[in-house]
Amino acid sequence: MADLLLAILGVLDSGVMQGLVFAGLALSVVISLLVLDFPDLSIEGTFPLGAAVAAVLLTSGEPPVVALVAAGVAGACGGLLTGAVHVRFGMSKLLSGICTAAIFYTLNMWIMGGRGNLPVLDVGSYFTWAEALDASLKQRWYSSLNAFFHPASILAGLLVVILLKGASDFLLGSELGVVLRGIGQNEVAVRQRGRRTGVYKVVGLALSNAYAGIAGAVAAQYQGFSDVNMGIGVLVLGLAGVILGQELFARLGISLASPQATTLAALVGVTLHQVILAAALRAGTPPTSLRLLAGVSLVAVMALRRRRRALTFSW
Repeated sequence: MADLLLAILGVLDSGVMQGLVFAGLALSVVISLLVLDFPDLSIEGTFPLGAAVAAVLLTSGEPPVVALVAAGVAGACGGLLTGAVHVRFGMSKLLSGICTAAIFYTLNMWIMGGRGNLPVLDVGSYFTWAEALDASLKQRWYSSLNAFFHPASILAGLLVVILLKGASDFLLGSELGVVLRGIGQNEVAVRQRGRRTGVYKVVGLALSNAYAGIAGAVAAQYQGFSDVNMGIGVLVLGLAGVILGQELFARLGISLASPQATTLAALVGVTLHQVILAAALRAGTPPTSLRLLAGVSLVAVMALRRRRRALTFSW
């Protein structure tokens, strides 16, 4: 019984921590796909871009907060490139994102000095103090148990998520957010009202990819490395979390008629999704199969809501 309880606590601990790490991806998907109706594949390039920028700055002695902000700015630049290619050159939404992701694959290697992987284990990161506190708590309270929990790291990740959610709720509830939602629902009508929809699209994609860049920086600081391949499949992770959260809220009868509720559903969904993946790992699934599980889980969630309306906002 004790072993089962420890296993459950371990799954929750790992899943919640990973959910907080990938929370920025969920908010990125909310802005790009739900608000702008733009399936933005460029986050598979801007997520590792944020990680690469953060890793380089950390190894250069810069503070972790500076690394997080710089990663967000770098991600926003990636979104600007995607938006510019789409708006100025008329490239389709999917192709513009694919091109940006391909460009940043090489650019990320250049940023890391021609390497595909850059460790940051030996430098101070945003989670350094939390990891030290977690180790101290284990030594003091449960040193005899064959387990390690991360309450301080979860608190540190939660602080970042609260800031990101507050910023997204403010933006989506502002005039800018209203216009962005209007573009996603009826771009022609917004253009007829005198709004320059191309400019707003570029701004929206910059905001979306800023969240992806910050998520990449958080992931690099928590995992202890940056890798050019860490962006593969992150769109599926974010999308699965967003859809799972919306489905959960819908079945619980919780209204999604506000930006606050929609972003909260995305964060709950991405955390629940990571808990499910953590449980699969605990059950013996090889780590190399995680992307397969993520894709299958996305298909399963879509199948569950096949009779419901498509993902949209009502606010």
